[in-house]
Amino acid sequence: MGSLLKPAIYLTALEQGDYNLATLIPDEPVSLPQSNGSIWEPENYDGEIHGQVSMLMALSSSYNLAAVNLGLTLGVDKIVDTVQSLGYDGDILPYPAMMLGSKGMSPYEVTQLYQTLADDGFYTPLRAVREVITQKGRPLQRYPIQTEQRFKPQNAALVKFALQNSLYQGTGRHVGARLTNRFLAGKTGTTDDLRDSWFAGFGQDYVSVVWLGNDDNRVTGLTGSSGALKVWGELMQRITRDEAAPALMPGLELVGVDLDSGLLGDEGCEQYSELPFVEGTAPEEFADCASVQSAAKSRWQGIKEWFR
Repeated sequence: MGSLLKPAIYLTALEQGDYNLATLIPDEPVSLPQSNGSIWEPENYDGEIHGQVSMLMALSSSYNLAAVNLGLTLGVDKIVDTVQSLGYDGDILPYPAMMLGSKGMSPYEVTQLYQTLADDGFYTPLRAVREVITQKGRPLQRYPIQTEQRFKPQNAALVKFALQNSLYQGTGRHVGARLTNRFLAGKTGTTDDLRDSWFAGFGQDYVSVVWLGNDDNRVTGLTGSSGALKVWGELMQRITRDEAAPALMPGLELVGVDLDSGLLGDEGCEQYSELPFVEGTAPEEFADCASVQSAAKSRWQGIKEWFR
């Protein structure tokens, strides 16, 4: 399933409480010996090494090395627990390669994972029939929805923000440009040798997953972006409509940061961006690039002293 599992790594980190979307993580080479004597050395799709990158950019750009380094720091067992809490009820061997999607899943199983993400961390088992009704519309039998909160809503919302960024500015931007004013989010997935092309995404009302591949596992020649994403984009363009931007979830706040340093920033920083943070978790120090650093820092310190 390729990179479709990466959101689980970042959700795991956010649930730990020590990470935010501006946290810098290493996109650096990984070399792990295997039990058969071989060496596992994953690479980024673009073949580049990007150094220290923010969690937002790492997920939006789908950097393999950043995801693996973060996952190894957190512990592969914890990533497995997150995937199962998202709704996968099968067994997963805790090998590092699973973080890059070596685990096979059906589109139905992937939809369950992304439904939990789309619903702010609330797990609801997928069901094909909600009720059986008469010709006059009266219910004969109802099947109640069962929902269970498995992740903090604010942390799931941060992952959703990163996946929106992925669609509109990251790996899905060529399709996201045609889906403006819809506030959709999603993730591409590409397997080795271009055998499987995936895209899983959602809006405020719909979750949809697209897989393109051959029954005999022959090469398709399609990445997630060049294949499944195009199909997904056409579908969402037909069934969704322009909508107002959703309100910021309670418990979150928007803070301007410098993505290069992970510190507070302003328009004087080349990589300035306003990101959502769980209240109280934003950085407190200013980046060197902040053009109003001294004045803002003085005001910030004054506010902190006042609250003390």
